[in-house]
Amino acid sequence: MGFGITIRCANCYEDDKKGTYYELLLDSGMMCFCKEQLEKYYGINKKYDRESPLLSTGDPPEELYSKLDSPVKDKKINTEIYENIKNGYEFTEHLGNTPYFCETCNKLLSLFYFQMERNGNYYIPKYHCYKCKNVLEPLRIIWENTENDNEEDDPLENIGIKYRLYIKNDNTIKIVSETNEEKKLICRWCNNDKFMRDEEGDMLWD
Repeated sequence: MGFGITIRCANCYEDDKKGTYYELLLDSGMMCFCKEQLEKYYGINKKYDRESPLLSTGDPPEELYSKLDSPVKDKKINTEIYENIKNGYEFTEHLGNTPYFCETCNKLLSLFYFQMERNGNYYIPKYHCYKCKNVLEPLRIIWENTENDNEEDDPLENIGIKYRLYIKNDNTIKIVSETNEEKKLICRWCNNDKFMRDEEGDMLWD
């Protein structure tokens, strides 16, 4: 089961009727939380040795995946996935919904991050902003006082991740690039650049 958070303008926080906010779905739902499931969306039906079924109710039938939409909603990227499969690329276990940042529009949205690998070469999807058409950059969330816990033992986890989204104990946020450059979100209502996590907007999803 995935979870979600809401990031909203700190200046407009008290007024639910206005202020820019972002509802971000994170991690993975029950129908795509591992590469075995992601493969099935693209017609790859490998057999894996597992001690337990994928779901508590058992393994979903393979034909079910062909009737569902892939978690990747971008037609161009889906075309690239099929081409990569033909060329010998395979999905890795690093996948799930991730926040993305538009450097031009200064906004956030949640998209499906995944990796494909062949002989040490990695493919990472490049999503484009629907408004300005620029490439969106994935972020990794870092919770204050747990930065060491957030550091991945596997460096492959961070392939293609350009930004960190820091969420502090007081729920204020900061977006920082690899070069330690801070980026701002802008409220379309008041032009404020201070945003925060709204705990009341936390959610679970599947």
